[in-house]
Amino acid sequence: KMQLTPQSWDARRALKTALFFNGPAQILDRFGLGPRKPSRPEGLLWSASTPELAQWGQLDDVVMGGASTSSFTVRDGVGVFSGMVTTANNGGFAG
Repeated sequence: KMQLTPQSWDARRALKTALFFNGPAQILDRFGLGPRKPSRPEGLLWSASTPELAQWGQLDDVVMGGASTSSFTVRDGVGVFSGMVTTANNGGFAG
């Protein structure tokens, strides 16, 4: 059994998270100026066979000073979200 312990706030990880969600490509996409995405079947949000439909990434409380951690990986064609939520540094969310 793996023991998870909270870590202190990490400015580098907070910046990396912020840039993932607010980098130049994401800003262009919001204005419809990014590369055209393939069409998707109705109701489909994400597929391992066409990951360009939506770029998934974790958004943890580190952006607000917390210490929770999470990850999104693909295993055998299935998206897997996992992590640890802690209230350290007044945090408490991962998503």
